[in-house]
Amino acid sequence: MRNDFKIGILQVCVVVKDVEKAVRNLEELLGIGPFAIYVVDSKDMPGVTYRGQAGDYRVKVAMTKVGGGVIELIENQRGSNIYTEFLERHGEGIHHIGLITDDFESAFKNFEGRGLEPSLDGPIVGKSTGRFTYFDTEPRMGGILELLDVPADVLEKWGFESTRPTQQTRS
Repeated sequence: MRNDFKIGILQVCVVVKDVEKAVRNLEELLGIGPFAIYVVDSKDMPGVTYRGQAGDYRVKVAMTKVGGGVIELIENQRGSNIYTEFLERHGEGIHHIGLITDDFESAFKNFEGRGLEPSLDGPIVGKSTGRFTYFDTEPRMGGILELLDVPADVLEKWGFESTRPTQQTRS
């Protein structure tokens, strides 16, 4: 199976029990920030699915740009999701790597064609609508991958100029 899309790492995400505490710790330890903190509620995002069913959760998210990417922190506030699954199995820690691609649909089909199933999926809303999809890659790779199609205005808000990844994938 040939990959005709480019892919790059946009973010590393850590699941935490308390976003504000984690932000303070990272600011003190690494001197990074400021963090943008906001709440994401699946009730405000029609089309979110969790393991193939309608998603019903709320998370608090903190993000800051570091170097060429983002550190994202996620605290679950309500409902079951892949973040609560992770906390139950592992406790706090690195949850996933967010990958950005120049061709979301081709990358998505490639992941599915290799037997990977989406675990959490939904829209990213900006001036246009993008998409996020987490794939069940932990048993196969030891970690979770999130595939991202981020609208240009959202990337700009996060401090990025382009959606273009620089790394060509290998077939």
